[in-house]
Amino acid sequence: MKKPSDELYQSVALALQRGEGPSLLDAAQALLELEGPSERAVVACAVVLMRSGKLAGARAALESFVMSHGETPAVLTNLAKLAAEEGDEPKALATARRALDVDPDYDGAVRWWAALVRKRSDDAGYKAALEGVGGWRSKLLLADEAWRMGHDADAEQLLEEAVEKGRGPAMVLAAQRLTERGWHEEVVDLLAKWDPKKHGLDAGAALVRSQLSLGRFADARATLARLPGRVPALEQRLIESELLATGAGEVRAVPVFAPLWASVMPEAELPPLSAEPRVALMTFTDPRDSELCRSFPLAMSDAIRATGVESYVVLPVVKGKGLVATSAEWTLERTLRFLPPRHLPRSLVLGRFTLGLAGERQLELDVYDLSVPAAAPASLRAFGKRTDAELLASGLKALARQLKLPNTPHARGDDAWLAAQAAALPVFLVGAGAIDAQYLWHATRGLEMALAACAASADPEPRLLAISLYVSGMRMELPGFEDFKAPVLELVVEPRSPPSVQKLEDLVRSA
Repeated sequence: MKKPSDELYQSVALALQRGEGPSLLDAAQALLELEGPSERAVVACAVVLMRSGKLAGARAALESFVMSHGETPAVLTNLAKLAAEEGDEPKALATARRALDVDPDYDGAVRWWAALVRKRSDDAGYKAALEGVGGWRSKLLLADEAWRMGHDADAEQLLEEAVEKGRGPAMVLAAQRLTERGWHEEVVDLLAKWDPKKHGLDAGAALVRSQLSLGRFADARATLARLPGRVPALEQRLIESELLATGAGEVRAVPVFAPLWASVMPEAELPPLSAEPRVALMTFTDPRDSELCRSFPLAMSDAIRATGVESYVVLPVVKGKGLVATSAEWTLERTLRFLPPRHLPRSLVLGRFTLGLAGERQLELDVYDLSVPAAAPASLRAFGKRTDAELLASGLKALARQLKLPNTPHARGDDAWLAAQAAALPVFLVGAGAIDAQYLWHATRGLEMALAACAASADPEPRLLAISLYVSGMRMELPGFEDFKAPVLELVVEPRSPPSVQKLEDLVRSA
């Protein structure tokens, strides 16, 4: 049953994921007053206090909860982080270990504790500490360690043991590790016993991704049909993969010189740009075919343009059919053939997603100076501990330093917006004549995700994206868009919408 405080808690939790702290003090106090000293309210409040430098207050809140309700993994983990913040690493280690005694698979504790143990131990001590935990998550970390030592067979055996104990969640994380190494056959073998009721949607989706990578389209279609919920991105990828398998087709590039929403706005307000194109970003690469490979370059390019420097994104497509899979690796030589001849950039950015030792997503960027053809690229690395938006900000900061941009670029920072950007692309590519509408699966997916991104914010970008998607879909008579007129109009006319959105009411009504 939904509580009156749920919406406030979600707002605080999302802000904490974005790395906020002192600005949430009033909201955290209001949450405590509204909900009382529940575990989630106390933990959220303690994290806010820690990030605000109020360590004594955080400790008092957490210890008061323990006195009243006993030790829980979440509270103990945050007491451990508090001890680390105070410089007492031995106490931090001992407290986090107590959290794992309560629940050996508490995700908030196991990776944080393991990283601290790794820092203070040799290889044998680290391995022994992990073996002493006993949970399935520690087996995944032991598998990572086995791979690091070159013991592949031991690593795969540990993955099998983790899946046996952890079921669906373990399947997802184990498949992620194998996919990162390009071992799709091993993923299919490991997930052979996947059951929709026992193991859930995410594990089944991991199985589909590997089946697609192996070209087993009939198996992928059968697994998709068994999923306990729809995954439109995988449905679209199945269509694209089948089309690409029928023949090479003509691969062409679609350059994106402005925000996606600007293509249908009669008076889009865009920043003045430098006299010549300076930066081009190719679709990034990820062995797991993440849609972030498209949304990251788009968001980065928008942020670079806002500094007054011209920037564009190059999207490879199979002409008329669909986007090229993001698992495709792009070399400099291959990419140069797809740059628009009249808009050759000074700098070219190629990127790829990788996984860190703890399974966190990382971003590697190679920046080529095309005015010096023989020069080696500058290699940059970005890290994001909590969210994709944090990783984007880290990558953009490194890129800005390398490109010597006149101002600091700032990308819109939330994961819902990044997901909406990628989901919106197929509709805009149909509008640009790059792909045929018959190959568009779940045409309204991008609009649905853009509307969801609007729910937590009055910022103009997701609203402009939703409006432009709706108008484009209506103009092209794509199925399902007529059902969204009311929610799109509500976005336009609600009082918190900025003037740049409110003035588009006639455009929406006449679509």
